[in-house]
Amino acid sequence: MKYTVEALLLADNIYQDVSSRKFILSGLFHQINVPTLPFMLTSSFGIFVSISGFEGEIQLKLTIIDKKSKTPKTATSSFEMKSVDKNIPVSFGLEVPPFEIQNVGLYGIDLEINEELVHSAPLLINKIEMIHE
Repeated sequence: MKYTVEALLLADNIYQDVSSRKFILSGLFHQINVPTLPFMLTSSFGIFVSISGFEGEIQLKLTIIDKKSKTPKTATSSFEMKSVDKNIPVSFGLEVPPFEIQNVGLYGIDLEINEELVHSAPLLINKIEMIHE
């Protein structure tokens, strides 16, 4: 089955308006700057996902992985989404739990559908020097 990933975005905040069902995302980003390594990332952020191209039920899983070492840093449990029309996107937001960053470089937000990797969004980790005056 061909899935279409309409969006896979990282955001500081993800809200869904109850009456309109619209999602509101603020603080979109693709990189995280850390002052030291290793660094425990405790501030929460969210992942917004929108998928189309399927009808019925699918199993999804999101994993944050260090692309260089191929080490998963954190992952969701597998969860189910349903769609009644393959042309209408199914959208959702998830909060990322704290995880430890041990290396700078490229990480990925990997999206699996029915145990098949269908999309990977980049997440760049940089170490920055703190300026003290």
